[in-house]
Amino acid sequence: LLVLVLYCVFECTFTLGSYPQEWIGRGVEALAEWIRGLLPVVWWSSLLIDGVLMGIGAVLAFLPNIIIMFFFLSLMEDSGYMARVAFILDKIFRKFGLSGRAFLPMIMGFGCSVPAIINTRTLADEKEKISTIRVIPFFSCGAKLPILTAISGAIVSYFGVGNADVITFSMYLVGILTAVITVLIMRSTTLKGGTPPFIMELPTYRLPKFKSTMFYLWD
Repeated sequence: LLVLVLYCVFECTFTLGSYPQEWIGRGVEALAEWIRGLLPVVWWSSLLIDGVLMGIGAVLAFLPNIIIMFFFLSLMEDSGYMARVAFILDKIFRKFGLSGRAFLPMIMGFGCSVPAIINTRTLADEKEKISTIRVIPFFSCGAKLPILTAISGAIVSYFGVGNADVITFSMYLVGILTAVITVLIMRSTTLKGGTPPFIMELPTYRLPKFKSTMFYLWD
């Protein structure tokens, strides 16, 4: 059920997010062309248009995906489901020297590493927090997906073997495996220490509140 829920979250995030992402990209490009026609062809105009404007546009293009993912995570958390996921996975994570709390930041790493790293503030133990932050970049975020698919397509076209989708999925699995191995190494060497106790209250299942979800997205 957890795998199915997460699959639906990621599918909706990238499918629904692709539309506003495309609209923002087109809008920024149109604005850049309009400003380019007004300004003289000098070095600072290129800096303003290709650097500042296009740079801000690239950041804004990822905003819809982040908002959609946070929306679904808010529903999972407010409904009481996320607490149960963390509780169930605590037994598995303890084998790697982490508690169940580390699950959410790692999963968020598939959407964007920045909010995932920010979310590690919920981890009580400093060593657990550091080790989690260090492995989050191994979880391929949305910004890395175009690069992974391009590499997969190049491998298939150059060598004439394999399937681009399977290769891309394999890269995701390699990232997860690398993260697990890295955590094991850190928790047995430089960040050696006991796994903090995991005590949490399991709230009753309930319908998420619209107001709290909007506060979560705004924050």
